[in-house]
Amino acid sequence: MDLTSLLNNDSVKGILSNLGIEESKQSGVINQLTEVIHSKASNNPKELSSLASSKPNTSNDNAFQSAMQNDFVKNLVSKVGLSDTQAKSVAGALPDLMKNIDFNSITSIISMLSNSSSKKGGLSGMLGGILGGFLKK
Repeated sequence: MDLTSLLNNDSVKGILSNLGIEESKQSGVINQLTEVIHSKASNNPKELSSLASSKPNTSNDNAFQSAMQNDFVKNLVSKVGLSDTQAKSVAGALPDLMKNIDFNSITSIISMLSNSSSKKGGLSGMLGGILGGFLKK
C-alpha cells in the first residue's frame, strides 16, 4: 500500500474527516504519519511491533506511543499547519489510524522514506520479519 492508497482508504479518510481535517490537508497528515512511523521504527522497531500486537501494552509501549504522538503533534502543527487542538485530536486517533495500515505497508513506507537499497537485509528486512509475524496471527 503506497501513500496514495492509504489516503484513499475510506476508514482513514473517515477518521480524518470526523476530526474536522480538511481534505486539502489530509495528504499532509498522512505524510506526517508515515514520517513519524519511519522515525520511531528506525530507532526502535521492536517497540513499534509491540504496539501493533493484540497483547496489552506494557509501560514501555505506552511511553513509546506517547513519544510518537508528541512528535506527530509537533509535525502536524509545524509542517501541515493544523491548529494545536486539531493536531492533538489527530494524534489521539493515531492507534485507529495505524489499524488501517497493514504491516507490510509500514515496511514499504519505511523502505521508501529511507531510500534503502533493494537488498533483503537492513531495517526493512528486519521489520518485515518482526511485523510479518503479526499478520499471520
